[in-house]
Amino acid sequence: MLEFIRGNLRESPRVICARFNLCSPQEEKQDGPLCGPCQLGVNLVKEYISKPDDELLGMLLKACESLPSDLQAPCKMAVTLVGKQMLEMIRGNLRESPRVICARFRLCSAQIEEKQDGPLCGPCQLGVNLVKEYISKPDDELLGMLLKACESLPSDLQAPCKMAVTLVGKQMLEFIRGNLRESPRVICARFGLCSPSQEQTEEEKNKIQCILKCLGSGWNVQKVLALVAKCKTDKKCYVKELGEHAADCVFGCLSKREEKQDTPLCAPCQLGVQLVKDYISKPDDELLSMLLKGCESLPSDLQAPCKMAVTLVGKQLLEMIRGNLRESPRVICSRFRLCSASEQVVAQIAEVSNEEKNKVQCVLKCLGSGWNVPRVLKLLAKCKANKACYLKEVGQRAAECIMKCF
Repeated sequence: MLEFIRGNLRESPRVICARFNLCSPQEEKQDGPLCGPCQLGVNLVKEYISKPDDELLGMLLKACESLPSDLQAPCKMAVTLVGKQMLEMIRGNLRESPRVICARFRLCSAQIEEKQDGPLCGPCQLGVNLVKEYISKPDDELLGMLLKACESLPSDLQAPCKMAVTLVGKQMLEFIRGNLRESPRVICARFGLCSPSQEQTEEEKNKIQCILKCLGSGWNVQKVLALVAKCKTDKKCYVKELGEHAADCVFGCLSKREEKQDTPLCAPCQLGVQLVKDYISKPDDELLSMLLKGCESLPSDLQAPCKMAVTLVGKQLLEMIRGNLRESPRVICSRFRLCSASEQVVAQIAEVSNEEKNKVQCVLKCLGSGWNVPRVLKLLAKCKANKACYLKEVGQRAAECIMKCF
């Protein structure tokens, strides 16, 4: 075989192995079983690219142990055989996609394009929302919740889900904490679990247009992109570059999130909320079982996401319903990002007391031009009268102003 390889260095490994009757001569067009784990491993390496090779290889070998038993040995063999070469390729091609890198080592098919979301995209976004709800909890507890949620997925997704949590869970928690205003899709795309969507591109265009309106006539798209690349989500950086008034306006543009469309689970969620209200006196376990049973009546492609949503946020949903029995199902579901809050929250201002309306108007005066009624209502719902929360969300000056509105 060595002699044949030396004489056929440009030949594919499959053809060479087929020559010795170790593989079928037909070229594989589908991904191998290690394609998904490989891409997660590449993302892990990119997060810790400054660490020495031995430590990175140790992390990958450890991650192999989270795979199903029939894949652990092939995974460890792949790390042992091509691990160092893969690290070298990643370092020289940091902007290359995980799929392309894994295809280079024949662990993924190079013929499949990355335009569609992976099977873990939906569960990942639900997981990100859960983490945001409980961001103050320690990492170990959050990771345990995510691993538990993986068990609610179809059997063929449970192992990849658990491996994703094991491989990139801590890095994802760190990224979420530093980017709390970022959408779940963007965060999951950052770790290769979702494909960056066209909607995301349109949203970025809208942000740029919004920022241009905040600035003077001397600004153009290129200058705005350079500014955002420099400051990212650091408000102090924008204040230093633009002054406080323009910085408030720009920061408002960056915080905008287009959420006009309901998710596929919006209608089932509202039905579930109504069901819970009808049987609110029953214990949590019985209510959660009713919701899980209800998931089974949905179309097959929605059953697993539904069950994962119940597993992830079911108890919190029940807690919120009990504390807000007069709240509409849509508002409750939008709290968990299963429905769009845009239309309902705008209408909600008409339902509150005059005192609340005055409070909202007062808060609006404290904030920049990028703020509106729905955003203020969300901020008030999140922080209530907690000054520390407002300090974290809007900065000291605006927080002190807002506290005077109470």
